[in-house]
Amino acid sequence: MDYENENSNQGYHLEELSNSDYEIKDGEPDIIGWDVRNNGGGKLGEVDELIFDPQARKVRYIVLNMEGNDLDLEDERRVLIPIGIANLHTDKDEVVVPLITELQLAQLPPYESCPKLTPELEMNIRRAIEGEAGSTAPYDHPQFYEHEHFDEDRFYNRGNDSTIVADEASRNGDERAARTGRIVERLKRSDKDEPIDPTAS
Repeated sequence: MDYENENSNQGYHLEELSNSDYEIKDGEPDIIGWDVRNNGGGKLGEVDELIFDPQARKVRYIVLNMEGNDLDLEDERRVLIPIGIANLHTDKDEVVVPLITELQLAQLPPYESCPKLTPELEMNIRRAIEGEAGSTAPYDHPQFYEHEHFDEDRFYNRGNDSTIVADEASRNGDERAARTGRIVERLKRSDKDEPIDPTAS
């Protein structure tokens, strides 16, 4: 299958947060290690990683480690859950994916690493979640992420009172941008270990 701009969009526009020079913004919850549950309270696994777009500074996927899940599903798998189909529940330090089924989870392709996150794999994730009646539009970055599956506002604002504030948006009065602001930011130089200069006396 052909994908638009396939050669330039082999998943390299996305990064794992823990392997980048970015971090969660101050004031936003770091959900790594939080339990992920379905609408009935059954444990699906834990948040293992976040996959984000450094250019947009937006989280695109939660990496779900299915080890220890309460369902009859293989637990030696990691799969990607689009951020917009999950709900943040800060009162319980957990993430809820209310509408996902066991069949959908079983059909999600296993996740290995970002360099292997191809347009084909991302389309397979969408098909697993939407089923046969899902979108047949071709992969086209960045329009692919305009789908409600990647709406951070849905993740942060359904069922809780957590809000996101963008760096510039709140100062400029842009209500839409303030509501859906970026939740990752580049590490400040002082936050990183300075390299040792071997020539320094």
